[in-house]
Order: sequence, then structure tokens, then C-alpha cells
Amino acid sequence: MENPMNLPMQNELTIARQAAQWLEILKSAGTVERTAFAKWIKESHAHLREFLLITALDYELGQIDAQRHLDVGSILAEPDTNVVSLNDRQDVQAATSAVLRPQVNSAWRRWPAAARAAALVAIAIGGTLMTIWLRHLDLLGHTYATDIGEQRAVELDDGSVIHVNTHSKVEVDYSAAVRDVRLLDGEALFKVARDSARPFRVHVARNTIQAIGTQFNVYRQDNHTTVAVLEGLIQISADASRNAPRRVAAGERALIEPDGTVSIAAAGDIVRATSWRQRRLTFRGNTLAEIAIEFNRYNRSSRLVVEGEQLRGREFTANFDADDPESLVEFLKSYKDIAIEKHGNQVLISPR
Repeated sequence: MENPMNLPMQNELTIARQAAQWLEILKSAGTVERTAFAKWIKESHAHLREFLLITALDYELGQIDAQRHLDVGSILAEPDTNVVSLNDRQDVQAATSAVLRPQVNSAWRRWPAAARAAALVAIAIGGTLMTIWLRHLDLLGHTYATDIGEQRAVELDDGSVIHVNTHSKVEVDYSAAVRDVRLLDGEALFKVARDSARPFRVHVARNTIQAIGTQFNVYRQDNHTTVAVLEGLIQISADASRNAPRRVAAGERALIEPDGTVSIAAAGDIVRATSWRQRRLTFRGNTLAEIAIEFNRYNRSSRLVVEGEQLRGREFTANFDADDPESLVEFLKSYKDIAIEKHGNQVLISPR
């Protein structure tokens, strides 16, 4: 099959033919084909419109013509006189009927409403539908996830590196136009290469962290997000807040609340932001509940459970090997008011 990227851009019929070819290619596409398709679909709204239309029609054919006796390619090969501008619902109905009637005959009379409805819906919600569809095919961006105890590094073409911590998930939308990352869960350290034409942005919930040649760590938790800047400068914009964007410099730490409030303080001990890369856990006045959560992110074999609100809120300062929860158990045994019980792979920590 000819590569649709090689066809000249002339008119709507040409784009429709390209869309039909892409539809077939994507049924068995590899990474190269998916990348080429992503480039093609982003080039023009017309590409998006025609691909949505052919996808909707192909779906309806699959429902009505399960044996695929109708040839979508032949339908698209009809003379150019069948191509009209789809400006409103009447145009869509007329165009769909004119193009398909010679091919569908009696079968078309049984399903024109469904096909036209699908086409109308596809055009009406094109942006949202295509976003969902492309994300399903992993075309808008690549998703990188780590399991419990796993870490990985992702290097982008511009030299930027994303270090993804354990039990975390990031989605990368990287192209000639954008460098956007969504931290969906967990923690990541970003080493950003300078590119004035493409700001590097990290999105966490409704907050945007923008960097220009810098290195910073972002940790997304249930009740807040922590950002520590190791090098350079970042800017935090919170959609949920009416406050102006806040700048955070090297050696500073920002705390983003769920309502978008951003507070900035000296990081003090910046080691916490990077020690996890050496699989070290560094705590400075963290609660025992927070410490248990961190250990549980790294270990399956031993799950820590802390009972009692007072004990859960008790603060500790210490350093541990992330892969050795037993080191925490031994540390806590030195406190006479703390009891440790083991039940299978569960370690119960409670007041004595």
C-alpha cells in the first residue's frame, strides 16, 4: 500500500483517500507507522475531520456489513463531483447519501441515519474524540509507568532526561512544537535541555511547572505536590488559583496545595529531592505515616501499616535504604512505646 504521506495535498477527496489508507495501515501498524500517522494527523484540521468521518463510516459498515462486502476504498474513489463542503447537517446528509448510494443500494436504506449520525457526532466532538482515540493508540504521547520498586530513565531527542521514580506514571507529548509532560502519579526528576522555542512544561493536575534549562524534582501526593529546584529556575502556574505565576529558584522548594496555592521556602536539605535515585530514603521531620508510605512504594515483600493517629503523626528524622524496610523496623524497635508485629508480609506498627 502506498504511504499516504507521499500523496500530494490537492483537495478533500485526496485527504479522504489518505485517511482511508491510514485506517487500513493502523490495523497492523508498528512504531514507525504510528509516528508517521501522528505527524500527518497534526498537520491539518482537514486531516482530523476526514479521518474521523472515515472511522465513523467504517464502524457503521462493521455493524451493518459484517462481511465487509461494501468497499470503503471504492466509495472514496467516486468522481470528484461527489465531494461537497460539509457546512451543516443538511450538507452532511446530502453528501453522505450521494457518495454511498451507488455502492450501498438497498443496504444503505437500512442504515443511513446511523451512519450520518456517527459522522455528525465525529465532526461535532472531533477534538475530544480524536484525543481519546489517539491516546488509546499511544500516538499523542508516550506513557511511562514504573511498578513498585522499579525506576527508569527516559531520554528525549533534545537531550532532556526524565528519571521516573518507583510506582509513578508520566505521559510525554514531545514533538517539533511542544515538550509537555504530565505527571499522572508519583515522582520524577527532570533534567531539561535548553530550547527557547519550546518551553518544557510539567503538568500536575491543574498546575503547570515551566522550566528553561534547569533540573527539578516533582512529587505528586494525594494532598499536595512538592517541587524542589536543584538548578536553574522554574515558574509555577496554578489554574485553580487567581494568583500570579510564582518563580522558584535553585535551592528552593515549592508546595502546591489542591486549591492552587503555592508556598515557597528554602529547600534546606536538597538531598531528599535526589536521594531516591540512589535508592535512599531521607526523612527530615516526616511523620511515621509518610515514612511507611514511602517504604511501601519500594517494597512488595513487606507492607508497613501504622495504627493510631498519634503514632501516625509522630515525626522522625533518619536515612534508610529504600529496599530494606527491616532497617526501619529495627530503628523503631529502639522506642519502648512502639510495638511491632509481623503477620505474613504485613508489619503492624502500633502504640505499645
